[in-house]
Amino acid sequence: MVVHGIVEKVLRSYLGDFLEGIDSENLTVGMLSGEILLKNVALKPTVAQLFNLPVKLFKGSVGLLKVIINYRALQITVELDEVSVLLGPKPSEEWSEQSER
Repeated sequence: MVVHGIVEKVLRSYLGDFLEGIDSENLTVGMLSGEILLKNVALKPTVAQLFNLPVKLFKGSVGLLKVIINYRALQITVELDEVSVLLGPKPSEEWSEQSER
């Protein structure tokens, strides 16, 4: 399906830095309903670095990412469900209080 492939590419371009496993097997596109569902994707370990905290992401997942497009109101809603995150402290040689400010 052409639309399915386009949606997959768009999701990868916007979310590919944060999520692993964006592919056609876990992607559902409902063009008439305006719903895009992405199921069971993993958070990339580099996500924790975005917040400049002294923590490391050991494992993370999103059970369901739902995008609802309201064509009439030109509104997009994004819902996350079943988000699981396992964090731990970074080794002290990987961070300092100065770099975290």
